Amino acid sequence: VTRLGRVKKTSLQEFSKPLKKGKRALITNEGDEIIAAHILHGNDTVLLISSKGMSIRFHESDIRTMGRIAAGVNGIQLTEDDFVVGAIVLSSDTSILTVTENGYGKRSSVEEYRIQKRGGKGIFAIKASERNGAVIGAMQVDNESEVILIADSGKIIRMPLENIRIIGRTTQGVR
Repeated sequence: VTRLGRVKKTSLQEFSKPLKKGKRALITNEGDEIIAAHILHGNDTVLLISSKGMSIRFHESDIRTMGRIAAGVNGIQLTEDDFVVGAIVLSSDTSILTVTENGYGKRSSVEEYRIQKRGGKGIFAIKASERNGAVIGAMQVDNESEVILIADSGKIIRMPLENIRIIGRTTQGVR
């Protein structure tokens, strides 16, 4: 998955004989970069989340298998100044933790993210606003998980996620 919303699926067989200098896995456009890579198992669903709080959930089968040199296909349609901050391969019975730059976050159930076709604009994962700022990260969590948040000032906060209640997908989150 790239920062500008491109996704690509390549067979692991394409990387079976590595070279000393490496092998090219994806052609990226200028201003784009790879933000995540995951191993898929054939029936997974993928969730992309952008800095403006948009998300799209789609089946991995929506992405055809491509060669190493291919540039991929659109995973999510982004606005001009938006970019992807998280790419998650989902499992059931979990929730999504979304965190914003001003210290707000929230947990929402995976079931609240309906499955769509890849390449669309998506749905809100969190209401990004002036109060809570842009989304800086998202990850799949459960009640046994813990999270460590680090501020720009260097302050660290560690908290168990069982203390953060699951709230609606379209809310702004809590401090």
